[in-house]
Amino acid sequence: KDWVLVEPDTGKVDGKEGYFMVNGEEVFCVDYFTDFHSGKTVTAGSFKDIGISEETARKLSLVAYYGSKVEGRTDRDWYAITQGLLWRIIHNRDDLKYVRTNTAYTYEEVQKCWNEILADVDRYYVAPSFSDETHSVDSDGALKLNDTKGVLSDMIVADSGGLDVSIQGNQL
Repeated sequence: KDWVLVEPDTGKVDGKEGYFMVNGEEVFCVDYFTDFHSGKTVTAGSFKDIGISEETARKLSLVAYYGSKVEGRTDRDWYAITQGLLWRIIHNRDDLKYVRTNTAYTYEEVQKCWNEILADVDRYYVAPSFSDETHSVDSDGALKLNDTKGVLSDMIVADSGGLDVSIQGNQL
């Protein structure tokens, strides 16, 4: 029980929130309304089991990643901040209590953190500015493409198709 739950409207502290581990691995709780305690049996399931769409499940996984696995967001407080955002998305409710941490103590600070996470999730879906273009190049030629949206620098080349492909900043 590392953090407290707080009513966003009144600031009333009501309940505790803890770091949730299963078999030594950090996990998130999908049900805001279920109390958990040490020794409780937890059943793994799919997104269908909890009644969410595959699209929502993808978004939740991105929120979990950007909320707790990127540089600057890997400490336990970011886990708690991310947990609160996941509950809001899963239950589609803005009236749920938030998890107060030393990193984000007030509701406004928590909302700022949530907005940062959601901005990164939105950015994930942005394609480079040249993604709809078609280019031809001779086998001994070179082609440089500039990304004016500034998202290419966040990407990696997963499959070059046998070509010499690299990303340098916002240039492919």
